[in-house]
Amino acid sequence: MEQAKAVQRDLLSGQMSLFSLAPETKAKTEITDISMPDIDEWNDRKKLAYEKETVGFYITGHPLDDTIQEINTVIDTTIQNLANWGNDQPVRIGGLIRNCKKLKSKKGDPMAFITVEDLFDAVEVIVFPDTYSRCEATLASTDPLIIQGMVQQDERGPKIIADSIDPLPEARKKYTESARIKLESTGLSRQQMEKVKEVLYQHHGSCPVLLTIHFPGRGEVDIDVTKDLTIEPCRQLSDKVETILDYNPISFIKKPITLAPRKKRWNKQKSRQSA
Repeated sequence: MEQAKAVQRDLLSGQMSLFSLAPETKAKTEITDISMPDIDEWNDRKKLAYEKETVGFYITGHPLDDTIQEINTVIDTTIQNLANWGNDQPVRIGGLIRNCKKLKSKKGDPMAFITVEDLFDAVEVIVFPDTYSRCEATLASTDPLIIQGMVQQDERGPKIIADSIDPLPEARKKYTESARIKLESTGLSRQQMEKVKEVLYQHHGSCPVLLTIHFPGRGEVDIDVTKDLTIEPCRQLSDKVETILDYNPISFIKKPITLAPRKKRWNKQKSRQSA
């Protein structure tokens, strides 16, 4: 590589040397062939990580592109819309941890300030010691996370006081109240219904299922399902059912947010600092 650079510099310099006056029939400087190493192509996640490291932003996509539909089944809002959230209002968001700053509280307990980003924006999340003790391992994750907590508004914009931080697969189990399967009667065969039923049992979980058949121009009929037909909300389930029917009939209903009562320590800290 250095040899090639040296030759290129000579060609671009515009300066003639004693040897450049020789006839063109003379042998030109030879560049030694260099064999390139045979390495595997980067996967999408690694490629995006290098893009962000090199230029400061993603170019060919975003790490959340592949999971945003799953994230949307359990969150309340995007980070961009947190400005419209009321102070002390409960919220559930999803994203990736961009950076994490760990420190000690005044009592010496570990806590953290993390920056969470989604497709369009980022927000600071404060992880106090009680939450930190339950979520410490999750703070090192590079996978999509779901953060539930309380919005704090100040002159610099919204922040979130975290109540829980969960990996996306666990959050979908935790925050999904039920799943509704709406089948279209047109073209629906008994064989397809049997295959769908088999897939549902393959992904058994604790999430109740509501089954509806839609008849175009005539309305819908709710079908009673056995009590043991409960599922685990996950992408694999949705993908398999979509393959059978050529459309995705499953929608998920998320649970409302319930936060345990807690002291407004963030506001108290601010009050002490201003006193």
